[in-house]
Amino acid sequence: MAVAAWVRGPYGIRGAMQIAVPFVALPVGSGLFTWYRLANIVVGQPYSNRQVLDGATAVSATAVASERVNDVSLAIRPRPVRFTMRGYLYCAGMTLITALVLWLLSVGLQGIAGPSNADRAKSLFALLIWSLALWSCISFFRNRIRERQLFIDGEVSEGVVLTQSESRLGSRIVYRYRDRSGSGFENRATDFSNKLYEEMSIHVFYNPLDSRESAALEGSLYQVL
Repeated sequence: MAVAAWVRGPYGIRGAMQIAVPFVALPVGSGLFTWYRLANIVVGQPYSNRQVLDGATAVSATAVASERVNDVSLAIRPRPVRFTMRGYLYCAGMTLITALVLWLLSVGLQGIAGPSNADRAKSLFALLIWSLALWSCISFFRNRIRERQLFIDGEVSEGVVLTQSESRLGSRIVYRYRDRSGSGFENRATDFSNKLYEEMSIHVFYNPLDSRESAALEGSLYQVL
């Protein structure tokens, strides 16, 4: 269809791109990205109370997390935070996708000014689709900004992964933690690392003014230096 629109359509390469991107490029890109994620999945088994590390002494995973929570480097604020290599790749990819979506939106806006009602209807439909895609891109960067602020200035707590599941958009986890007053909270997050599993101890950074706002360090695209 894209080739036919390019050769015989009235809009040439612009019309072909409007067909090829949503029905060819995005599915192929999604398939390649899924293949990459599957190739890097680490299967984690739920641990018992003690776990052997590097074939040496057995230590409690919960104890390791507790020591990290009490680490002086985490107590000092503001903390130095930066992207992991995976984080840089994700942000670069999302930046390119955002630029592509903005370009497609501009093409759709030009189509609305077309002479026929049919072209206007098609352009309006395309604008709706790409507006939803643009909102997803904006949400990605908004969530990364929020997480970074929590890692820099948030309070630290020891959390535990309650559930881990695979979805079309990647690995999703539900984790539980307690704030300084002892109140318990649960939150959901995307596990970009694909290494978290149920009952695993994690480090949770939460907003001291609103303990319901939190971010899990291990599953994020950041690292605390």
